[in-house]
Amino acid sequence: MKNKKFTKTELFLELAEPNKLGKNRWVWSREFIGKYQSLQLGNGGNR
Repeated sequence: MKNKKFTKTELFLELAEPNKLGKNRWVWSREFIGKYQSLQLGNGGNR
């Protein structure tokens, strides 16, 4: 089976776990590891 490539939005929603009202938990920068590493911002914004 081929791995699906997720968009940054899909990855963030998976990580943030929003509820039915769309409210998500606080996501810490230290959580941007592994498959979420592409969500990490560099100095000056997204690369």
